Amino acid sequence: MTASNASFRVELASREGNDYFFKIYAQGAAGSAAEISVNGTALLTATVGGSASGVISDTTHPFTVAQGGAYQFRLTASERPDFAAGSPSFTVEYAGQIGSDYFFKVRAIGKPGDGCGFYINKEPAPVAVATIA
Repeated sequence: MTASNASFRVELASREGNDYFFKIYAQGAAGSAAEISVNGTALLTATVGGSASGVISDTTHPFTVAQGGAYQFRLTASERPDFAAGSPSFTVEYAGQIGSDYFFKVRAIGKPGDGCGFYINKEPAPVAVATIA
């Protein structure tokens, strides 16, 4: 399995007998696309997602945070976005701005196993989901 350009990275995740499982990671800017092929045959075209509001997050994949630990998001936007946790298991604190980059620190205050989506500008879908380890 391959990607036609650097907008996506393809990695072999595992193999079970004759079955191969791959992970596809978005690396390009929101809206960039790449053709994903298997043994040289085009399978699909993947497009890097982005926020409908034009805000770009440095984190768009599921991640874990240790109980009591913190993680920092970098959101790139023309003005300070609204950023919120979807559950009381995490708190969100504005951590500053450098140029067009806005930083938000999230703290895992819930129990191990709790999950939480993070939302930009009240969009219906989370930009990322975290689980407390």
